Amino acid sequence: MNPEQIKLRKIVAANLTQRRVFLEMTREELARAAGIPLNMLSGIEQCRRWPGDEALTRLAKALGMEAGALFFPPEP
Repeated sequence: MNPEQIKLRKIVAANLTQRRVFLEMTREELARAAGIPLNMLSGIEQCRRWPGDEALTRLAKALGMEAGALFFPPEP
């Protein structure tokens, strides 16, 4: 994996985690709301897995945000 791919994974993971925590959701709650396996969500948040388009869309919807927003560096 090249440095740009690693950077993108970190941005997506940070956005998912930051929004989930802001909404006071557990990983279990988010996984259930998005209809994805908990181990997939854990892997995404820990930068070990890359979600497909459908999983990204479901996660964003469950978090009440646009999927494209996951690709921009999170607010500090």
